[in-house]
Amino acid sequence: MSTGPPFSAGELEKFSYCPLSWWLGSGSGDSSSSEKTAKGTVQHKSLSSDLLDLSANQESAVMYSRMIMYYALISTILAILGVSLLDFNGKQMISRLFLLLAVIWLVIAGSLLYLAYMRRLRIRLVEKWTVYMAVAAVTSACIAITTLQVNTSFAQIMETASLLWLVGASVYLHMNITAENSAEAISGARNVEGKVVYVGDDSHPVLYSRDGMFSGKPDFIVEEGGRAVPGEFKSGRIPAGPLFSHIMQLSAYCKLVEDNYGARPEYGYIYYGNSKHTIDYDDEIEKLLLSKADEMRKCLKANEAHRNHRRPGKCANCSRREICTERLV
Repeated sequence: MSTGPPFSAGELEKFSYCPLSWWLGSGSGDSSSSEKTAKGTVQHKSLSSDLLDLSANQESAVMYSRMIMYYALISTILAILGVSLLDFNGKQMISRLFLLLAVIWLVIAGSLLYLAYMRRLRIRLVEKWTVYMAVAAVTSACIAITTLQVNTSFAQIMETASLLWLVGASVYLHMNITAENSAEAISGARNVEGKVVYVGDDSHPVLYSRDGMFSGKPDFIVEEGGRAVPGEFKSGRIPAGPLFSHIMQLSAYCKLVEDNYGARPEYGYIYYGNSKHTIDYDDEIEKLLLSKADEMRKCLKANEAHRNHRRPGKCANCSRREICTERLV
């Protein structure tokens, strides 16, 4: 259990970069600002906006998918009811044939819906074929009325109603395709796959670990294979590979996801520009994460921190270099 306030994932990233830099920034509040910081803020706002649009389009596509299937089924049922009310006066064999075809199409559509509900088929595939089955069923029912020239006004009303419901299904199909195309465009541009379930902006709450040790807001969380997976975008220069400090930050997000979404993620994503890196979250990484948090507690208790590296490049790129007494350059 934590013996103090939680460390944010951002603090952990700064500490992993350089304990002294973290310490100088956490004292009286980090007042340092730079063009890089301002540019990064703008980029993250743009990212959040895109991810919110992606999430909204994904949610809309799911809703439209349901409406497509509901409208298509109701259309089919109305068509079959209309045929069942007919009196064919000697043409029963033909009428029963068309009615049988309509029932077969309805059973197929119902089976597709059941398989989709059991997650054995993809929703997008099901919604497409459900509409096809509904069209076939309605067409069979309409043929039974029009070609046999039976005078049944109520049955014709039922068939008209079924056609209107089918038009509604077609409208929702168009809206679904539009939403999915928009979602795919954003997903491709940002290289984000899966369903977005969290965006690290003001519309979503800060996440806290169960032990009270960590807090934070990952840039996004997606659902992949029934598990939540965090992702973090990094602005600025693009390194040759994921930086240790960024890996520690992502590991903290993995810990937060595990405690808030009920399942341990096996990995997370770090983005540098258009480059996407998959970072494993295993027992060794978690131990390292906890050890860094312990080091931070010790620094707070001792009321001091020191530089832990001999890399002039780090000091040269540090925003707190001007107030650092241990800088190398």
